[in-house]
Amino acid sequence: MDSINFDELPFRIKAGKRNINWAMSVGKKVSFTYKGISGIFEIIEYLGNQSVIVRYDGKEKAMRTNNLLKCKLGDLLGMVSRGYVFNIGDTVKDDKRDIIITENVRIKKCGYNVKHVKFKCNKCLYESTWVPEAKILSEKTGCPVCARKKTLAGYNDIATEAHWMISYLANHHDATKYSPQSNARIYVKCPDCGAFKDKMYRISELYNKHSIGCGCKGSKSYPEKFMKSLLTQLNVEHIWGYRVEWLKGYKGSKQSAEFDFYLTQLKCVIEMDGELGHGKKSFSKSKITIEATKEKDDWKDAQAEKHGVTVIRINSDRSSIEYLKNEILNSNLSKIFNLSLIDWLQCGEFASKSIIKTTCEYYESNKPMSFYKMAKYLNLDKSTIRKYVNIGIENGWCTKEIHLKSDVV
Repeated sequence: MDSINFDELPFRIKAGKRNINWAMSVGKKVSFTYKGISGIFEIIEYLGNQSVIVRYDGKEKAMRTNNLLKCKLGDLLGMVSRGYVFNIGDTVKDDKRDIIITENVRIKKCGYNVKHVKFKCNKCLYESTWVPEAKILSEKTGCPVCARKKTLAGYNDIATEAHWMISYLANHHDATKYSPQSNARIYVKCPDCGAFKDKMYRISELYNKHSIGCGCKGSKSYPEKFMKSLLTQLNVEHIWGYRVEWLKGYKGSKQSAEFDFYLTQLKCVIEMDGELGHGKKSFSKSKITIEATKEKDDWKDAQAEKHGVTVIRINSDRSSIEYLKNEILNSNLSKIFNLSLIDWLQCGEFASKSIIKTTCEYYESNKPMSFYKMAKYLNLDKSTIRKYVNIGIENGWCTKEIHLKSDVV
């Protein structure tokens, strides 16, 4: 890292600030490190007007004191010349970049002819616009695509890195225009019901949540649906959205609190702890504090322990296959079940689907069937099945069976 040591130079206080006394610095030596070069130069004359003459390696050079303070020593070390530092065909390679200079030209700016170059990245093949050569020399400029500051179609765009997002885009041209984790806002639509959202949606939020919060998706989150698929693959008897009498009474509430899953044969509950709630984060406009959400989770855990129920909590801060897979494999769940045969991609595919649409498709394929039988097969409450089917009828995903005795137990 470039640095220059002024500790040996005399200082004076002016307007409450500590400034170098350049007039009294004649004869003083200053050590420096610049672009990997370490050395010592001597101040041999003070010219006034914020200028001094310094001697380095037997050569004398007039320097602006402001440039010395900013450690701009390229001119003193002979690294800056009237010609180009980089010739066409030169490769600039370090731990942050690998580029080749393709063109050079002088562009007039503020009355000066400033040297500019173009380059091509040897990693992603991005071709730059005109860039001041000084920025390349100062190691501040490299490939913006590799630095994730620019999107290059076919390399780091949505279509290449997160193809699943395309079905959410109102304008499919955005798939090659933006990267999956861009902070730009775009118009989106629901891939299941086809509804377009009036408000623009942040791309990175869609990437992280795998959802735009459409009502047709139901209230179940991506991590919950991910776990639902896993438990189904394991053929484990479970209840999704577990409410029980002993979960009532928190702070006087008559409603039951809820665990995400209850494994009936193991007396075990699973909680998918997302970023919101669970003592991590709260909605910006919510009156419920982070501390309050943690307090409620602690109460639920205490109630479970009192009734002999084991609680397994799984961090679910990000809605991605690899993240959830790793969190599950590192949880106590992996000590109970053999997870080696789990199809994790299948978990991700199911988690991205609308649980309402999936329920309606099952209803349409198997009717006449009672909601009771459907609830038992899908591990959902009977009233939830009825609600989902009604939504499906409105969206045209299924048709009402007139003679179906849906509430027969």
